[in-house]
Amino acid sequence: MNERDAERAESELRRALSTLDDIAVPSLAAVRTGRRAAAWRGPLGAVATMAFVLVAAVAIGQGLALWRADRSSVAATASPAATAEQRYLDIDGYRFTATIVRDARYGPAATAGAAYVSAVPGVGVRCEWTRTGGDLAKVTDLWGTRDNVVSTAASSPVRTGAQGNRTNGVPAAAVQGTGATMTCGLSDDAGGHGIYIDIALDPTGGYRAGTLAVTRWSGVVGDTLAAIACKGKAGTATLIAAFTSTAAEVADWVESVNDPTAPHPVSTVFRTSYSPSAPIYVCYFSGSWAPPVGPPGPGQTERPIDYDRARYFVDDSGAVVGPSTIGSSAPSSYLPLIRPGGGRF
Repeated sequence: MNERDAERAESELRRALSTLDDIAVPSLAAVRTGRRAAAWRGPLGAVATMAFVLVAAVAIGQGLALWRADRSSVAATASPAATAEQRYLDIDGYRFTATIVRDARYGPAATAGAAYVSAVPGVGVRCEWTRTGGDLAKVTDLWGTRDNVVSTAASSPVRTGAQGNRTNGVPAAAVQGTGATMTCGLSDDAGGHGIYIDIALDPTGGYRAGTLAVTRWSGVVGDTLAAIACKGKAGTATLIAAFTSTAAEVADWVESVNDPTAPHPVSTVFRTSYSPSAPIYVCYFSGSWAPPVGPPGPGQTERPIDYDRARYFVDDSGAVVGPSTIGSSAPSSYLPLIRPGGGRF
């Protein structure tokens, strides 16, 4: 190969490499060191050098071309990052993680069964928790809306690293206007812990992708102002729900004015001692209460009935007023965590 042939080959190689990522390919002149050294090294050295440069450049070019093709393929097929559909929050020795679950079986009238009933078509919500703090004797799983949570499961004992989860459709009661809010949490000896799960909805009621957000749940269902008023009104019992109402609304509720089949106490303190618009706070507590019962009869060993839930009323001055009710989180004597309203008290 003479010098003219070498220059032509070099020119063609550079044109072939021109589309690669600005790789600097040295000229043959730059690498032909020692060309004018000892006569026996001249022709052999030039040929070897040119061969080396050609082979190396072609190898680099092929490698970069393959890398580019692979990178283009990944860019074209990559799905959105998982974090766009998942959020987590660390709270009080737990990590709570919320994930959007896309499944066509979810819908308002799901044919796949009750587990797939969702107010948002094609969307469910998975909530997971991990215990990151110390060991606990027992925790109770909670799930629901801002205004109402229910116990769904219990774990005992709970060691560091223990996990739990549940997947639900979006409750109809969670939807308010252009969004939906769900509550996912746990209850332990220190009270309630968890997150609010918020999603935004489009004009058709579908999920707006990427709007999943989580914020800390206080552990108390209901209204912040009511929680402040109710706190500590049942001694060491744990406040689990609090709602703001009025004397007129509570009077109608306690007197069951909208339920003809219910008992109808009249002239309750909420009607006789307060103006209709006076604030009344409805407070629910978790603890232990035993109703007064007579001693067991001869030969009887019946245990006193224990209740783990109570409802108190508190006025704007902080006084506990009206009838208090004890009940249970168990179905047998269930006391639901509900706002005051019409119907049976």
